Amino acid sequence: MPRRLPLRLRTFSGHMVDVLDPDVDALSIVDIARGLALQCRYGGQVRWPFSIAQHSCLLVDHAVAALDATPVEALQVLCHDASEAYLCDLPKPVKHCGKLAAYKQIELRFEAVIADWLNLPAEPPVWLKRIDTDICVDERLALCPGYVADGSPLGIKIEPWSWHRAEREFMNRFTALTQPFYPRWHALPRQVSHGRVEALN
Repeated sequence: MPRRLPLRLRTFSGHMVDVLDPDVDALSIVDIARGLALQCRYGGQVRWPFSIAQHSCLLVDHAVAALDATPVEALQVLCHDASEAYLCDLPKPVKHCGKLAAYKQIELRFEAVIADWLNLPAEPPVWLKRIDTDICVDERLALCPGYVADGSPLGIKIEPWSWHRAEREFMNRFTALTQPFYPRWHALPRQVSHGRVEALN
């Protein structure tokens, strides 16, 4: 069998990431924050740009305030869509159409590598899927003309953020959550912060 040539994505910070076999040494929180801040949710069919980074920030704030999430759980929430920085966000009807099995396997692989990179549990908090679904009601009520609520909102205020703010807010939350556990991570230059971080104490 011929050897597979790597399918590499060049990132903002200059790393080359093999999309079928990602390596923790090629991952960068700078690339993740930038990629999520520049991607609009809901296929861009919204009143104003609403990024994955902003979604992640609002969701982790709710998890901490309303569910008393631990730092580890909060980091899982903040990074629950981190793979989309490399693979892009597909609208839900496309992602769940039943014809993207290969994409789903690639996504699951990325998610596992990111969890390993951050030394996080493989399984997310049991309540994460519920709040991730519920926040969509808040978002669509604010962003999607004509949308009629089909679930229970979390009661989160949705307002426009610039992509610069979304990137900065994401990085600020990441730093606040990780600095107590990964001090050497933050000794690296911001532009090249990457590689596996130390395990939680």
